[in-house]
Amino acid sequence: MNFKLLNDEIDELQKKKRCLQTDIDSLTTSADEYAEKAEQTHQSNSFRRSAKEKSAEVTAVEEHLKQKLQELKSNE
Repeated sequence: MNFKLLNDEIDELQKKKRCLQTDIDSLTTSADEYAEKAEQTHQSNSFRRSAKEKSAEVTAVEEHLKQKLQELKSNE
């Protein structure tokens, strides 16, 4: 292989490497963004689940309070 052809091939390989590296960087950035969004969604779901649990707890406390108020009225 002559020197010119070898240089041309090296140039093409270097261009291809730069292009691939650009694609890798872009894909990595996108993956990081999606992972961050997924984490936020997970946290949001966790907060919703906690809010539901607290709502159920409030309902139970209200019921207990209602019973105690009934007891107090009965003892008067």
